[in-house]
Amino acid sequence: MIHRDLTQATVSLARPGIRQDHPDYFPLVVANYVLGGGSASRLYMKVREERGLAYSVYSALGPGRYGASYFVGLQTRLDAVDEAVRLTREQMARMGREEVSARELALAKSYLIGSYPLRTDTSGKMAGLLVAIEENDLGLDWPDRFKAGVSRVTAADVKRVAAIYMDPATFSSVSVGK
Repeated sequence: MIHRDLTQATVSLARPGIRQDHPDYFPLVVANYVLGGGSASRLYMKVREERGLAYSVYSALGPGRYGASYFVGLQTRLDAVDEAVRLTREQMARMGREEVSARELALAKSYLIGSYPLRTDTSGKMAGLLVAIEENDLGLDWPDRFKAGVSRVTAADVKRVAAIYMDPATFSSVSVGK
């Protein structure tokens, strides 16, 4: 733990991730969204909304060309760090133990597919997407392959990849707080 004279703490959990050409990529994209991808995610609902333990809590994939990563982060008050981290790790482990509900799966897939056009709604975003496609050798058909890949993900796929990539024991952690 890194100590600073702060009123809140920032906790980062991270591990190596996978690139877009990995067979587990699309199931992990869906699993990640269910875990911490938005205000309907398990982390947001359990850690922030139900327990009030975090100002912010989320997870994200970083499929970078020179090193992919998987990241879970949260910000909380100093006296809530241990409980917030425990609950976050519990939700991560739960993803690999239990299948997501049909509703969670449908919402995640619908959001991921339906929001994809927002990645290209400005010329700057379009340019950024084209650069990412080129840098990562994804091919110009990547947007169609992304949507098709996400649409094929099953609850069993989510559970399988979550057991591998969301296992809390495989994450390194850094906490910045008092």
